Amino acid sequence: MAESVVLPPEKLEQAMREYRIYSVLQGTNHIKGVPAIVVCRNDTEAVAEARKLLNGLDLEVWYGAQKVVRIESLDAR
Repeated sequence: MAESVVLPPEKLEQAMREYRIYSVLQGTNHIKGVPAIVVCRNDTEAVAEARKLLNGLDLEVWYGAQKVVRIESLDAR
C-alpha cells in the first residue's frame, strides 16, 4: 500500500494558487459583479474551473496582476 504524503502547511500554500474569475461585458472590457475566487494548482486547472462558470458573458481568469486567459462565451455572440 502506498504511503500518504502530508505536506507541511507552508509547502501546501506554495502548491496552491488563488485565481480570480471575472465576468466581462462583451465588447466593453467592463467587469460585471465581483470575481469568483478559485484555488487551483496551476493555470490549466483554473481555466477548467472558469469554463464551469460560463454564464453568457466572456470570462477572464487572473492570477494576481497577471491575466491568464479570456474565455469568450458563445452565448455572448
